[in-house]
Amino acid sequence: MNSDVGAAFRHRKSPADVGADIGKPADV
Repeated sequence: MNSDVGAAFRHRKSPADVGADIGKPADV
């Protein structure tokens, strides 16, 4: 599930933004 979310963010946002989202509890 985390992989799908990460892929979605990765393809719509910049790597730096993705890293910030990954740090959020909602993304985890």
